[in-house]
Amino acid sequence: IINVTISTWSPTSQIITSITNANPGVVTTAQSHGFLDGLYVRIDMQPKPSLFGMTQVNNQVYLISVLSPTTFSLNSDTSNFDSFIATTDPQSPQAIPVGEVATTLANREKNTLTPFGG
Repeated sequence: IINVTISTWSPTSQIITSITNANPGVVTTAQSHGFLDGLYVRIDMQPKPSLFGMTQVNNQVYLISVLSPTTFSLNSDTSNFDSFIATTDPQSPQAIPVGEVATTLANREKNTLTPFGG
């Protein structure tokens, strides 16, 4: 009999509070995101993308690099995009994990992934 323990890392979508006009663009989340370098996220500003500005990122997928527990950079230059507009609208923009690069699974022998900061 072989006992197998499988640890799963399932990142959840995160509310976005800001996106910089920079190269690369930097996203700030409302709480600690737990994301890893090499994760792909889709930016979702539905149902009202124009309410938040920076419509150029809506429904686009980006490879991220984690900068801190609440920030990550996009693999995109957002310098010339419309400015992001922070609002108190209950339908806040979200970063939704959609995939990861193979090197993210470097610990596959242990079947563990350690999120940034933890």
